[in-house]
Amino acid sequence: MIININSVLRYDALSVHKASIAIHHGKFTTMDMGHYMYRYPHQIGFLIYEYILGFISYDAKLLFGMNLAAIFGINFFIYKITKEIFNDQHKVNLTAITLSFLFLPQFFFLTFAYGLIPGFFLLTVGVFYLFAAVRTKKWKDMILSSIFLMLAVLMKKNFIIALAACLCYLFLHYLKEHDKNILKMMVLFVIVFVAGKMIMTVGFEVATGKKINKGVPSILWVAMGTDPDNHVRSGGWYNKKFIDVYVSNNYDREKAAKQGEKMVSGYIKQYKRHPKKACEFFSKKLTTTWTDPLYESIFSGPKAAAGQYVKTKQLHHLFNEEKHDTYLYTGMKAYIILLLAAVWIFVIKYLKEYDKAAFGLIFLIGGFLFHLFWETKGQYVYPYIFMQIPTAAYAVTRFYEKISAKAK
Repeated sequence: MIININSVLRYDALSVHKASIAIHHGKFTTMDMGHYMYRYPHQIGFLIYEYILGFISYDAKLLFGMNLAAIFGINFFIYKITKEIFNDQHKVNLTAITLSFLFLPQFFFLTFAYGLIPGFFLLTVGVFYLFAAVRTKKWKDMILSSIFLMLAVLMKKNFIIALAACLCYLFLHYLKEHDKNILKMMVLFVIVFVAGKMIMTVGFEVATGKKINKGVPSILWVAMGTDPDNHVRSGGWYNKKFIDVYVSNNYDREKAAKQGEKMVSGYIKQYKRHPKKACEFFSKKLTTTWTDPLYESIFSGPKAAAGQYVKTKQLHHLFNEEKHDTYLYTGMKAYIILLLAAVWIFVIKYLKEYDKAAFGLIFLIGGFLFHLFWETKGQYVYPYIFMQIPTAAYAVTRFYEKISAKAK
């Protein structure tokens, strides 16, 4: 697939890529007022990642290649996580590997040169070492887990939900085991994250001679995600008008935040007066966010309209003609239904036996609550679903064994 596409990028991926190349040439205007990184400093981690790769090549195909390596890495560490949760049960491991490779949207994110795939890879590594640390109590595993989780959040800010899920899981584990090593791990995670973010910020400012701005106030992303009239793409999805609030206030973060607070307060009052409207808005938001079995992976792929071409005829049709993804959509819908049904069965029948599996569920619940109020997209929720593969694999394996036993 990498061979059959050109290197053209679009949207945020293009903005970060241009900024990376500019920094290689000693130009730091992206950090100036009004420019991309001034507005969206949460992309600094991914910018640094691209800058490092820029020493090898500026060609976006290198990013695609790194995504491919990260995808195989994600699948490998999902297998390793499954081993940790279920004490290395061979059949369950094989089922997890199979389910990982059947999750086709992840492969279609190959050309999505953004922080999602490399960030998720770092997250899976961090979660694996988290479970290893709980088992071994070794400082090496604790430190590795804290570093990879910190890097995942710096690469993709939304993965702060995963870090919070890890801390929740550890706290629940402490309540059960009363092991002081768990408390030490929790403190270590917080220290490493704070220190890592500080080192990245100070290091970047020293290297560029530019101060990192705090960017668009968080409340404006909440306003974007809760505005009952925000239906530009769908309920609660990205809408530039909320970023324009920041711009119209001349990038005064405090003024923009106050305006955002008034907006959110107004939306809440509106929902109280019209509960039916709240129900309609949030039901539409949840539906468009969580029920796309392709998670925007086809939309995020190469589009001819944006100057991105695909040499292979079949792939060109897949990414550019909606009718050609019908079978894929139907197949993946069946897959996701099976996956979530297996997770539900696991929760009912097996969760008490394997407490490490609670992390994936906490991560899923955290993501659900976060995107209920924050700006949303279908692509955001793919990691929450993918992280359910270990528990689904266990339920599917047990079900298959029961069917096989009855057939004999």
